Amino acid sequence: MANKCGICGADINLMQTQKLADGNCICRKNCRSRGFKVYDYVHGNLSGVKAHLDQVARGTKLWDHYFVPRLKTKDKNQKLTRFGANLYVAEDIGLVAFTQVDYKILVFGKTTRACVYRIADLRNYKYEEQMVKNGDKTEKKSKGFFAGVKRFFGRIGKFFRDTVSEMKKVVWPSKKQIINNTVVVAVVVVVAAVLIMVLDAVFGFGLNQLLKGV
Repeated sequence: MANKCGICGADINLMQTQKLADGNCICRKNCRSRGFKVYDYVHGNLSGVKAHLDQVARGTKLWDHYFVPRLKTKDKNQKLTRFGANLYVAEDIGLVAFTQVDYKILVFGKTTRACVYRIADLRNYKYEEQMVKNGDKTEKKSKGFFAGVKRFFGRIGKFFRDTVSEMKKVVWPSKKQIINNTVVVAVVVVVAAVLIMVLDAVFGFGLNQLLKGV
């Protein structure tokens, strides 16, 4: 049974359907692909998805108009400040852009989409919060697209912090230990090679004697 996309109105089969929390469906190929991959479609509703797609469409135009020229400018006052791979800040015009780069084939056919915010608005942004159970504890969890973006980069930052922390726990061997271990390995390899050579000679001699007797 085909569903109907709540945005473009196209008939879509089960494989092409993205179900939303309010029971509506959108098509994956045409409508969902115009949004960001980090957007929470599963728990979103139709009006929220439409607002997100409109935001991406407007943000992409602002990105092309204001940010792309600043990527190539030599004027230090107009240079963009980059955080990670996807966050750009244009301090001279008070805008920040979160981008997503899509490729059609490997590194070819690059398309950049963006959500653009005013820095002044972000300073006054209030997260909508919901109570989330975490085991025996009840915690507050922020909802909304920008909160999801914040959590996404937070997880990436935590991964690198944990990696650095674990690397600090690694005990590297001293020069003397490296030399000793190298000598031990070399001796074991030589002994094993000699043992194999002796066994090969013994078995070869025994086989030759058997063949001569036959």
